[in-house]
Amino acid sequence: MQPITEGQSLVKTLFSVASFSGLAGGRMDAYWEFSHGIYEWMAGALLIEEAGGSLPAIDGKPFTWGNSGIIAGHEQLRAEIAKILAQ
Repeated sequence: MQPITEGQSLVKTLFSVASFSGLAGGRMDAYWEFSHGIYEWMAGALLIEEAGGSLPAIDGKPFTWGNSGIIAGHEQLRAEIAKILAQ
């Protein structure tokens, strides 16, 4: 296993933000990710909240420090994704 370089980390962060902006702009229906890098989700969470959406943690609790994953999208779709991921 090789360590993640700064460049790889930047690409992953930009991908997360691009995905959130696509969701906030209506070009995507949902997005989910497992990770402990909350800093990668903060800007995207703001975009989604400003667009009227919400970004709960995988377990349905509010997005906050210590989350291990997120599901973004409208409520019904989030519930369906959470059910599938729980299997």
